[in-house]
Amino acid sequence: MRINRPKAADKSGVLTFSLNTLDHISAAPMLIRTLLIAIFLFVAPSSQAAPSKSKNAIITIADGSISGVPRDTATVYWNIPYATAKRWEAPRPAKQWKGVRNEQRPGPICPQEINRGPLQGWTQNEDCLNLNVWVPRGQHIKPLPVMVWIHGGSFRQGGGGSPIYNGDKIVEQDVILVTINYRLGLLGRFAHPELSRAQAGGPRANYGLMDQIAALNWVKNNISTFGGDADNVTIFGFSAGGVAVNYLMAAPSARGLFHKAIAQSGGLEVNTTRHISQERSGALGKSLESEGIAVASHFGSSDTPMTLDELRQVPVSDLLDYQEKTLIGSLNPVVDGVLIPDDIGRTFRDGKQAPVPYMAGSTSWEASLLHYAKPQVPPRAILYGIDGVEAARTAFGGLDDAALAQAWFANSVFLGTAHYLTNASAKIGQPAWLYYFDYLPKAVHGTVPGVAHGDEVPYIFGTLPGKSRVTAKDDVTGEDRDVAALMTAYWTNFAKTGNPNGEGLPAIAPRVPGGSGMNILDANPRFIPNFMKKQMLFLDSYYERHMDSK
Repeated sequence: MRINRPKAADKSGVLTFSLNTLDHISAAPMLIRTLLIAIFLFVAPSSQAAPSKSKNAIITIADGSISGVPRDTATVYWNIPYATAKRWEAPRPAKQWKGVRNEQRPGPICPQEINRGPLQGWTQNEDCLNLNVWVPRGQHIKPLPVMVWIHGGSFRQGGGGSPIYNGDKIVEQDVILVTINYRLGLLGRFAHPELSRAQAGGPRANYGLMDQIAALNWVKNNISTFGGDADNVTIFGFSAGGVAVNYLMAAPSARGLFHKAIAQSGGLEVNTTRHISQERSGALGKSLESEGIAVASHFGSSDTPMTLDELRQVPVSDLLDYQEKTLIGSLNPVVDGVLIPDDIGRTFRDGKQAPVPYMAGSTSWEASLLHYAKPQVPPRAILYGIDGVEAARTAFGGLDDAALAQAWFANSVFLGTAHYLTNASAKIGQPAWLYYFDYLPKAVHGTVPGVAHGDEVPYIFGTLPGKSRVTAKDDVTGEDRDVAALMTAYWTNFAKTGNPNGEGLPAIAPRVPGGSGMNILDANPRFIPNFMKKQMLFLDSYYERHMDSK
């Protein structure tokens, strides 16, 4: 398959690097989450490509003036403060500045534990609520569509300025790209009864999600100055970022701040969501407030736990150390009754999600998260969490325990989630698209069973070779680049019109309510009418059966 690719940028303006990331998933049963310690390491050079010597462009917004860094296809405005926040408080507008901000690279990342990779050595700061704006070079008559990227990393690692999110290829398609930082780990998700009383009636606990909404408000108020269309904003993200997209679809305060949404491998448990104060049955039953009490007892004692004011003075390095030793899995948002009023599944089932075009999907080897986990997750740990394991075995084709554990993890958490949520959006009359990314480069054929979790990202951004386990730089083929150009086109077309299809592209089909069709995205994109129909219908029924049980 060959398509016409956009004119390539000069190689001096394109970053090449490798990525090896395994995202934590909190949706797995408790035993899985206890054992599943995945890796989020961007194995890549940390330096940015050298800026062009041409004159920098200056933009003036309400908070001050910003100097852009010219590149071959884009002008990048790095490290723009979009908000500020005290620990465990809602974000507030950023402070104004005097003079011209002349930032040459991304700003501080939010505090996190990093052992190696391109973010190693980057400045970390609790004052990390900054974003980057990529604007295509040249003159544009009409305001441009805007794409806001939410990075992955289990809500505990990552940064919007990571080289994997180089926006050169995205903005070549005449869109503006915004990449953001948001609070992570215990700083981004925390609850305590004392905090709940102090913030009663307002949003609580989900501080990282509040940051994302603050960033979207910044885009609404400022993006027109960069030539963007504030009425045509698409949110998209992978893994934790895909989870965030699904929660933003359910957040009333995010309504109207975006107009399209793409959730890539947004792994969550559709039928239940952890709650800030309610104790529920099942793997996600422990309230977040009880976790906060445990933190206070750890840094104080069981007899004299620390007060909230004292916890706010604990060094961030100590919080990170506690977090990494104690909290396993993705730190997904929780139901607080205000920011997130209800469980994700019920929100979509009842038609209360944002009424916008929505695209979601997974890769073909999401079980790579289990494969790369150290220590290995025994199949019984996964099967233990299935209510009716023999019924599931029948639905999935009589697999043995090891194969069923892999299939259940990949499909109940990822593909089944996307299947259910896109169907729910289609039911309320919104355009919805379901995909299954299954392109493996020739260099790794026969070495892995499918496309690992997150391996679609360098194809969306056109930042091949991407991850080290996919292919080396010298092994990238013309077909690899054609597929990358195709994926970039699908994603940017969706941002422009709410439909990924476009002239000269292989057509993919919208979601039909109640259907089991799937768009296979590889070198030969196509629609399969009844893809894994028995498994998907079983999961739909499974979610519904457990959705209202606590």
